[in-house]
Amino acid sequence: MNGKIYSIRSEPFTKLGIQTSDGSMYLLKCTKELETLLSTKQGQFINVQYETVISTPEGLILSVLKIIE
Repeated sequence: MNGKIYSIRSEPFTKLGIQTSDGSMYLLKCTKELETLLSTKQGQFINVQYETVISTPEGLILSVLKIIE
């Protein structure tokens, strides 16, 4: 999935998300190491490989496996 990385909410409840070119928005669920790397890429378009999409009351959540370079 390709999209722009962004941060939502404020500390200490900050979460990362991705917005695709069609306007779909997803929260990201990933390892701490991957979360740290993704947080440095805020505002950039990246491609991620994900395992599942989970629908929750908060919104759609992507379980991210890795960044595809």
